[in-house]
Amino acid sequence: MKKKNTLVVDGYNVIHALHATRRMAEKDLEGARNAVVRLSREFAGSRGDIHQVKVVFDGDDRYRYLDRMNMSSGGVSVFSSTGKGDDKVIEMIRRHSSTGNVTVVSNDNYIINHSRVYGANRLSVEELYSRIKRKEQGPPVEGKRISSKAREDINRAMKKELGL
Repeated sequence: MKKKNTLVVDGYNVIHALHATRRMAEKDLEGARNAVVRLSREFAGSRGDIHQVKVVFDGDDRYRYLDRMNMSSGGVSVFSSTGKGDDKVIEMIRRHSSTGNVTVVSNDNYIINHSRVYGANRLSVEELYSRIKRKEQGPPVEGKRISSKAREDINRAMKKELGL
């Protein structure tokens, strides 16, 4: 069975990290939330390998109706009923990492540190925005890329070391 790739986005963290959405939220919080959902879906679409988008907002249950609005094509917005959105983001990472790969978008150190436990790829809000603007595709990269020749040399050395 093919693993599902899930994008988990810390919604209000994105709103406050980007100038445009932060300014929008001052006048139209719902519009800012919708903008984050659109950005998340656009990023997932540009990658082509993300099957689910989960955008988590701290909040209360009076906004739960938004879970069902404008969320076709696999995108879902989730409102934490406890008001503890960080824990809800971590719960989503935990749940989805058991069935596939997870990429988490947040600048929150608490979330970033906890996402490491579940092997999630981490992407800063600014990097998400930058990749959308550059229409960059492919999975997030931790560290530096290596050349094909270097990769072949490493494989050859490892096979020799392992007696293969």
